[in-house]
Amino acid sequence: CSVNERRADEASRDVEAWLKCMFMRERLGEDYGGNVSTVTSFGLFVQLDNLFVEGLIHITELGGDYYKFDEVRQELRGERTGVRFRVGDRLRVQVIRVDLDTRKIDFSWVRDTPLASSDTAAKRKKAALPSRGTSDSAQLTLDKVRLQDKQVKQLTKNAIKKKASTSSRKNAHASNLVKKASQSSGKANGRAKLGR
Repeated sequence: CSVNERRADEASRDVEAWLKCMFMRERLGEDYGGNVSTVTSFGLFVQLDNLFVEGLIHITELGGDYYKFDEVRQELRGERTGVRFRVGDRLRVQVIRVDLDTRKIDFSWVRDTPLASSDTAAKRKKAALPSRGTSDSAQLTLDKVRLQDKQVKQLTKNAIKKKASTSSRKNAHASNLVKKASQSSGKANGRAKLGR
């Protein structure tokens, strides 16, 4: 992989992160379902269902318990409550902060409460799922983001190629000037020797 290709990939990842932040900024306060993708000593990273957007639930957003990080098991465990968070766990989260400058999205954990009956559970589950229109809208927005990402990648590659091409032409032109200068100075030196 060349340096230019790595630079283009980094630029496209940065643009994708920025676009995801722009998308989520308009959804502050909304709840989503997701899976824990990474557990760290400072919190949980959760990837939202169907959106491919990842954000952090900082350990301070997990409640009043003291959580210990178990590196071997890749889990956070509440010392007082015994609540455990592991990679792959399903969680309900709320978007609480989006920082465009640092390209970071913060979530808070939406705690589940015990339900009195299965009817209430079914109603709650149905209410927790986004309506079909919302899901379609999110998918369309995500498709637009992906298209923009492809366009940015292509523009970046074209700009890098153009810069490399311009740079090589400048180098070739400079090389020709140096050759001409050395040839003319060589002729001048030859004339000077002949004239003596």
